[in-house]
Parts: sequence; C-alpha cells; structure tokens
Amino acid sequence: MKKSLAIPIVTIALITIVVVIIFFLLRPKNIVSPISSKDLNTEIVTSREQPSKQLKEYVSDSGFSFNYPDDVLLEERKLTDDTVYEDLYLTSNQTKGNIVIKIADTKIKSLEELFPQIVTAKETKIGDLMGREINENNKQTAIALDQGIIFTIEVDHQNQKYWQTVYGTILSSFNFVPQQSSETETIPLDDSSSVILEEETIE
Repeated sequence: MKKSLAIPIVTIALITIVVVIIFFLLRPKNIVSPISSKDLNTEIVTSREQPSKQLKEYVSDSGFSFNYPDDVLLEERKLTDDTVYEDLYLTSNQTKGNIVIKIADTKIKSLEELFPQIVTAKETKIGDLMGREINENNKQTAIALDQGIIFTIEVDHQNQKYWQTVYGTILSSFNFVPQQSSETETIPLDDSSSVILEEETIE
C-alpha cells in the first residue's frame, strides 16, 4: 500500500513542476525599450532646462532694449514709485524661477554703499556700463550705476541652467537706445505775412 501511494504523489509533483515551468515560459515578456523610463524622464527635464532659441526684442520707452527667448513671459509691472523708470518681471511656464529688471533713481554715489563686498565681485557689463555681479541667497544680480541711476538684473535661478541661459541672452543683447528728441515744426510765412511784418516793423 505504501508503495502504491508513493507513485501518485511523485506523479502529482512532476505535473506541478511541469505546469510551473510552462507558465513561466509562456508568460508575456515586457518589451524593454532601448530608452529606459529613467532616461526618458531625464530627457524631458533636460528639454525644459533649455529656453527657446527664438528671440523677441523688448524696447523700453526709458531708452534701452534687449532680446529674450520667446517662451519667456515678460510683464511690465505697474510703477507706484516716481523714482522707478522700469520694473520688468520675466517668468516661464517651462520652469520655476524668474528675472527682475529694474531701473531707478538713487542717491548713492557708489555701489559699495549698498554692497561692501562688491569690490571683489566679478565684473560685468549692462549695455556699455561697467558693473558688478553678485551671487547670494540663490540669486544672481548684475548691477551698474550711472549718473544717479541704478540698473539691476536679478536672477532667481531655481532652475539654474534655464535662467542662466536667459540671463546671458539679456546681458549680451542689452543696449541703450538713443531717444528721439521732439522736433519743433517750422511753418514758413507766406508773402502776405512777410509784408505785414515789414509794415509793423516800419511803424
């Protein structure tokens, strides 16, 4: 009896093993893409770190212009201070961070009055003005002073690669535009007017 019971048990065990092997062999295999999900996510993030190469030009009534990527949103913020000539706020739907461009009157005579450490800061240019570049609190600021007017371009670079590119584009294209002076229209006198003027002069 014991021998006859052993045979079915062995048979069941063999059948079970065969079924398990067949199950694993016939199970659908996941198709491995040459680009893994990790690589795909990296590619998406990388694309968002690059601003558009298509540029727009901003021309200010205050007498300057610059270029910036066309996927960057530029807002002219309402001026509530008479000493401020321009207050621009640049953002993007692609990433966090922003750039603020401000031009205002100031009573300081030198940049050292605001930033004592500016003496050792990196030199930069805003248009044709020599300035300095300060890095602190996750912000980068290009600053210049000219005849009582202070120029600042401040980058809040939460996405450093994206906003560094935008910042470089603005600085390299920043230019002061000569403002056109209003011309007085001269109306020539006709002959009759000339005669009247001469008669009045004689009298």
